[in-house]
Amino acid sequence: RHPGMLIEALPDPAGEPLSPWAESVAHRIPRPRFPDVDRPDSPFGIHIHATPAQAAMARDLGFKWARCHDAASALTKWYYVEPRPGEWKWQDEGVRVLRSHGLMILGTLDSSPPWASRASRIESPGAYREKCYAPTNPEAWETYCRTIVERYKGQIDHWEVWNEPYYLNFFSDVA
Repeated sequence: RHPGMLIEALPDPAGEPLSPWAESVAHRIPRPRFPDVDRPDSPFGIHIHATPAQAAMARDLGFKWARCHDAASALTKWYYVEPRPGEWKWQDEGVRVLRSHGLMILGTLDSSPPWASRASRIESPGAYREKCYAPTNPEAWETYCRTIVERYKGQIDHWEVWNEPYYLNFFSDVA
């Protein structure tokens, strides 16, 4: 039996279809086997925003890990948590939301803020965040890593250092 179904849009006043036929796949997700138990050995994780609705959806689908990248970047990436030297913008509520929905967290340590990189010109904040500028000061990088890991000890389960080093723009400011 095919799990998909064909869908046709309602007709316009002249009786013509508003769109061509389309196929959609629907599937019933079985209840997760371990909904309320941390599973550090689980290989299943997801990138989601740290909102109650998305965390509940991930939990209900059986995911056990949330990775602080893409959607949840603001939770751990240096660019967001220390926008200026010594000015920390913690996202404690987002971490709490993920944990309260039974998700273990993989934090990412990366994304140097403009003040701590060799970025010569920033065209726009969005364009800057797309690049992986190397930190210019090892002590500032160490302070960021030590500070955030200590703050979220017992809440963020594991840490990943930098993301996708094979990416074309990885440390794009290094010759």
